Amino acid sequence: MAGKGKSKHAVMHRVGHGAFVSSVVMLLKSLYHSFRSLWAGEVPARAAALTYTTLLATVPFLIVLSSVAAQLGFLPLLSKVFPALRDSFGVRVPLDGLEQIVRHAQAVPMGRLGMLGGISFLITFLLAVGNLEQAINRIWKIERGRNWLVKLRDYVPFLLFLLLFALLIAWILVELRSSLNLVVLASSGHEIDEKFPLRAIVGSALGLTWLGIVVLYYLIPHSKVRIRHAAIGATFSTILLFGFFYLMLRLQSLLFSRYSLLYGSLAGLPLVMLVIYFGWTIILMGAVMTHRYHSRSTWLDPPARPAS
Repeated sequence: MAGKGKSKHAVMHRVGHGAFVSSVVMLLKSLYHSFRSLWAGEVPARAAALTYTTLLATVPFLIVLSSVAAQLGFLPLLSKVFPALRDSFGVRVPLDGLEQIVRHAQAVPMGRLGMLGGISFLITFLLAVGNLEQAINRIWKIERGRNWLVKLRDYVPFLLFLLLFALLIAWILVELRSSLNLVVLASSGHEIDEKFPLRAIVGSALGLTWLGIVVLYYLIPHSKVRIRHAAIGATFSTILLFGFFYLMLRLQSLLFSRYSLLYGSLAGLPLVMLVIYFGWTIILMGAVMTHRYHSRSTWLDPPARPAS
C-alpha cells in the first residue's frame, strides 16, 4: 500500500511539473509572438490608425461624458483632473490645450447638439470602435466583422462602460486623493506613510485599467473569448502600460525640451499623440497574446459555436 501511495504521489508530481512547464513554455511563446508583432508591421500600422481615430472621437466623447457627469453631480471632477495629475504624479508638460478642450466640452450642453449632432456622435463612436474591432479581428485572423445592427447592440454597452470608467478614473484622481490626503494629515504622528495616497491611487488605477482592458479583449473581437484568456492578455498589457507611463514621467522634461525645438508652443500635442500611439501599440500586443491562448484552447477543445 505504501508503495502504491508513493507511486501515485510521484505520478501526480510529474503531471503537475509537466503542466507547469507547459504553462511556462506557452507564456514564453505568447510573449515572443506579442513582441514579434511589432516587427511584423501590422500592429504599428493599426496603432497609428487608432491614434487618429482616438483624437477624432475625443471631443464628442468628452461632451457626452460632461453631460453624464453633470447629471450625476460629478461635472467639477473633469476640470480638476489635470491639476490632480500635476500634484500626484509630477506631470510638468504643459497641458493647457487639453484643459481648454475639456472646458470647451463642458460648456457645450448635450441638448444643443440636436438630433443631427447626436447622430453624428453615434456614427463617430461606431466608426472609432469599429476601427478597433477591425484591428483586433485582423490580428485574430477573423475575416467577417459585425454588421451595423450588431454593432449597435454590442457597442452601446461598451460606450456606457467607457463613460463609467472615465468617471471612476477622475474620481480616483480627485476625490479619493483628497480624502486620503486628509486621512494622512489627521493621522500626523501615527505610522501612516505620506506616500500612501499616491500608492492607493496607483493601485486603484492599475486595477481599473486591468479591468477595462479585460472588457475590451472580451467584447471587441468578433469571436467568443474566454475571460481567463482576456485576463492574461490584460495583465501583460497593464504591466507594459504602467511601465511605459512611468518611463514617460521620468523622461518628460527631456522629451518636451527636444520637441519644443521642433514644434515650439505646440510641443504638447505630438507628445500626447506619442503616448496614445504607444498605448494602442501595447494594447494590440496584449490582443496578440490573448489570441495565442484563445487559439491554443480552440485547438485543444471541441469547436465552439461562432459569435452572432
